[in-house]
Amino acid sequence: MRWLLELVGSYFTDLALRLYHEKALILTEHLELVELSLQSAKQLQLLIISGTNYHLEELTIMDSRLDTIPRSIANLTSLRSLELRQSKLRVLDLGIFCPLTNLESLEMEVSDISTLRPANPSAMSSVKILRLSSNRLTSFDAAHLVSFQFLQELYLSRNQIDTFFTGTPNLDTLVLSSNGLKSVDLKYFEDFKNLNTLDLSYNRLTSVQTSQATLLPRLGHLTLDNNLLDNIDPTNWYFPSLTSVRLANNRLQAVPSSIYRSNVSRTISIDISGNPIRCGSMAEYVDYVLRLDSLYRTCRIEHWDLASVRNLEKFLPNPSTRFLSVQVQRLTTGTIPLTFLLVNVSRVVNSVVFGTFHEPMLLLPTANMLHELVLQRAPNLQNITAQPNIHLNRLEINGCLLSMVPPSLRNLLALKMLTIKECTLKVLNLALLATFRRLEMVSFAANHIASIQPAASTSATLTIHELDLSANRLQRLIVNQFAPLRQLRILNLQQNQLRAIDSQPPGDVTTLPYLNVLFLSNNRLQTVDLGQLKTPNLQHLVLSSNELASLPSALNNLTKLEVLSLKQNALDAFDFAELRELRSLLSLEISDNRLQRVWAAHPVELPNLSTLVLANNALKLLELQQLTAPRLAYIDLTGNLLTMIPAALVEGDRALQLLSLVVSGNPLTCATLERYRSYIERGQLETQWQVSKTEFCTTEQFFVLDDKRKSCCSA
Repeated sequence: MRWLLELVGSYFTDLALRLYHEKALILTEHLELVELSLQSAKQLQLLIISGTNYHLEELTIMDSRLDTIPRSIANLTSLRSLELRQSKLRVLDLGIFCPLTNLESLEMEVSDISTLRPANPSAMSSVKILRLSSNRLTSFDAAHLVSFQFLQELYLSRNQIDTFFTGTPNLDTLVLSSNGLKSVDLKYFEDFKNLNTLDLSYNRLTSVQTSQATLLPRLGHLTLDNNLLDNIDPTNWYFPSLTSVRLANNRLQAVPSSIYRSNVSRTISIDISGNPIRCGSMAEYVDYVLRLDSLYRTCRIEHWDLASVRNLEKFLPNPSTRFLSVQVQRLTTGTIPLTFLLVNVSRVVNSVVFGTFHEPMLLLPTANMLHELVLQRAPNLQNITAQPNIHLNRLEINGCLLSMVPPSLRNLLALKMLTIKECTLKVLNLALLATFRRLEMVSFAANHIASIQPAASTSATLTIHELDLSANRLQRLIVNQFAPLRQLRILNLQQNQLRAIDSQPPGDVTTLPYLNVLFLSNNRLQTVDLGQLKTPNLQHLVLSSNELASLPSALNNLTKLEVLSLKQNALDAFDFAELRELRSLLSLEISDNRLQRVWAAHPVELPNLSTLVLANNALKLLELQQLTAPRLAYIDLTGNLLTMIPAALVEGDRALQLLSLVVSGNPLTCATLERYRSYIERGQLETQWQVSKTEFCTTEQFFVLDDKRKSCCSA
């Protein structure tokens, strides 16, 4: 491989290898590459730098077994960027990077680093960006970076750090998110006079204090999202450049108005979204609430008794203030109708969500200005009356007793999204839906729909883009009834009881010019004739979990099809010649059938096919000599009856693209596994390894790859 790298370097400056299969990487003084990237090097255990190299500036090694970095890394004198990601490093010796005077970026993420070994204090590193995220550090002492005087950005997220010691005064960015910090004193960061961004989000912080007056003259962004903070005290803050404080998803119950009165920028932005802020606090600090972005204005009312307080505005700071959401933990209506409530709150919020709606009837008046209304559970709801309304664009109702779509919903002139789910609808009324002016998304999933009432005229055009009829009781589909759905992009008919898809009169063809996705899985279909449905833009066709004994007819008409799923059917043979026109096909899944033969009766080229899943069938061989699929990268043959690996799949030109061939659960011979040992070592060929030493093979034969991996095989 060394000579190949050197040969490529004499013609090109950059080289990226998707797969590197060698156990060693040797870089010599003769290598003229400027950038070298190994995107997957699962076998790589040893990095050797021989001689002084003046050319290489960027080196990236991902997904390797490297557990050390040699001191000879100093021989890469022009190196500006070094990235070792997903390695086996446990100890990082910072001193070995000091001789690299051009090194600016050092990335050692997603590894096992638990120990940092500091450099000699007299040494000096040129590194400006250090990334150590997703390792196993439990504490961090910035004194270890005393030699990194030029360091500007330090990323330590997704470790297990619960203790942090400061240092490295030139830092501009410090990211400590997703660690185990429980308390922080911002006084500790005063040494960071150049600090602009401090990210402490996703920790376990219950306290952020500033024990003494602290000056951070350049701090502009302080991020404390997703912690356990119930207050924040900015008394000792002297952060004149602070323009953003993020406190989202904590436990604040009051507006942290004191931040505005502290020594911070006058144009500061505060995010307190996702906190249980009391609406009373909003009213108390109205001047500060008005300075919050409306996206962050959320508050909580512990108890609202409509008999005592009629207007929601009484709880809020300003009648003209709009809120993203107001949560009412307990609502007492008494004799006050809910219609009054909806109209009242619509002057303040755009959306109302009822966790449980107990009323048997819902009235949507003209005066209602809500944009969204969601009933997550409505166990008693039997009827809806909607007056003409130009505001509501989303209505969602779940778990109700509605047996039909209320005709008055057509009065919701702005409605775009209609969901009636887990109710008792019995008929899909396309004639009614045709009267909606702007309806784009309809979901009637998990109802009792067994029939379809067609539109009054096939020349009508419904505006619906997405229709979900999954988990209903349809047994027969007459495709002509969908002719008015000319704008349809996604049609979901999975989990019905479909036995037939027909046209009336027979032979009639229905055109859905924009249909992109068709779900027909989990039905009882035995045959499918796609000739009666013209879908020139269909890309995803899912027919899994049916009773198909043959391929759908007219498949070759779907020239833009990219994904075809036929898993869990009754196919016993498959001829690739029936897909000869599907040149856009990317993924084909025919697992869990009864396949005994897969072949290509005539020459077939599928130039984009990358994934082929044939798992859990009864295949003893594959006859794919006449199939040309240059991009085929993943083949799953798990759970078949193969005794040998088809040579054409792993040898010759095709092997250059094949990333993974899975053959677990086949009665492969020991000789076959031995023949392809190198493919198994590189991870191109995947077999099933014994999980424990107590397992035994009925064949009493083993293929042994190494001291940790062995697989059953037949003689």
